Amino acid sequence: MDSVDIGLFDYDRNNAVYFFILNADEQIYMRYGGRDSQSPDTYLNLSSLEAAAKQGLELHRQYEQGSLEKMERPKPMFPREIPLLVERTFARNQCVECHLIGDFQNIQREQEGTLDKLKDLYRSPDIKTLGIHLDVPKGLVVKEVRGAAEVAGMNQVTALRSSTERRSGVLAICSIISTK
Repeated sequence: MDSVDIGLFDYDRNNAVYFFILNADEQIYMRYGGRDSQSPDTYLNLSSLEAAAKQGLELHRQYEQGSLEKMERPKPMFPREIPLLVERTFARNQCVECHLIGDFQNIQREQEGTLDKLKDLYRSPDIKTLGIHLDVPKGLVVKEVRGAAEVAGMNQVTALRSSTERRSGVLAICSIISTK
């Protein structure tokens, strides 16, 4: 992980797996991954991966036709730019593991006084806690809306991806398109 641009390939590093669907211009169309409190692979199965790949191909078709807005590339950042991570891994010739990057980023932020507990420590909230329950084999199809999501006025949600927030992730909610 030491030479991976974590500015571009940003995700919750405490999840079991993430796949990025992107093009040769490093435009990330979407991420596939996530977890809930029950299991590291609740949202991960072959059917939902296939649905994500199909959606990624559709987004790529739109990109090639010019109908999908090109996203500004995030500022490059590499694990070697996190001083505490360098001290604890690189300097000791130890493996730079995904979860260590996230952990040491947050420790560094805390030491610098820049840690935003909600944003930095709760990167990929379990959407079930918001009352959104996915029909997992169908990918981004919401099966049921309850609790806080229902109180907020949401109903059957058919997409969690927004053209302006593609990089936010498949299951990390930054924008919800309601059919209301």
